[in-house]
Amino acid sequence: MAALVAIVAAGALLLHTRSGGSARVLAASGGPPSVLSRAFVGLPLAGRDRDVLIGLGARRDGPVDVVVIPSDESAVGPADIRVSLGRNRLSGASAASCGKRCLRFPLAVLAGKASVVEVEVVRSGRKNADVRLQIPAQMPPGAESLFHTARARMLRLRSLEMNETLGAGLSKPVVSRWWFQAPDRMRYAIVGGERAVVIGTRRWDAVGRKWQQSSTSRLRFPAFSWEHASGARLLGRSTLDGVPVRIVAARTPGADLPTWFLLDVTAHARVLRARMLTTAHFMTDTYSRFDSAPAIRPPR
Repeated sequence: MAALVAIVAAGALLLHTRSGGSARVLAASGGPPSVLSRAFVGLPLAGRDRDVLIGLGARRDGPVDVVVIPSDESAVGPADIRVSLGRNRLSGASAASCGKRCLRFPLAVLAGKASVVEVEVVRSGRKNADVRLQIPAQMPPGAESLFHTARARMLRLRSLEMNETLGAGLSKPVVSRWWFQAPDRMRYAIVGGERAVVIGTRRWDAVGRKWQQSSTSRLRFPAFSWEHASGARLLGRSTLDGVPVRIVAARTPGADLPTWFLLDVTAHARVLRARMLTTAHFMTDTYSRFDSAPAIRPPR
């Protein structure tokens, strides 16, 4: 449970591992910065098949960086990664390295025609992982202004409710419900599991029909795993539960915890849903009851 609390309340710190040396070496040798590095400029996209994360960093006319991370962090050899774009099929054995678990493929994408990049990962003794990612015809416009406006508005909230699904593809995901009240109050309930209340440095955990009090470090609420993401781009428009939204792709760099996000943002710059893919953490957060969530008080 401590891990769940850390991800939600301090996700900005947990998921902000900086890019490793291997990613910087490629940029220094003359290639464009890796998708793992802060200097990457392009389109961040990701998908998963069961417990395998596939992250992309796409550039106009290529190349495309492909990151493959099984949730158990088992080794995947370059020859076990196959990437296809139309009739063009490439083996990872012929790809250049772009950092830890990252391979670079000479694929011409974002060049005037919508396409699909398919990544297949061969896994000994297990079913292959297969992820297909839709690539638009052109590089989507930057959405940094929209992202910063939405982040500022969400961080100014006095209260909100969040429903979360969190898993790693290795077992049944954890489903939970959270309530936050600025500046330091939180309550959560895991479906079929734990319940707790946090107010400042005091914490109460449900033990049977009683509450057990303890002390904890003070945390800031609200806080979001995506709040320090960068490189935002506007993928398109859709609706979520009947509400028009703009879909924003963003990422946080890092060699160990590279993270890809999709945010559904309303016309009023509120984030209704955040989808996150990173190492062994596949998470969907849905936000509601903005500034109208119930007050959080010590349990009785």
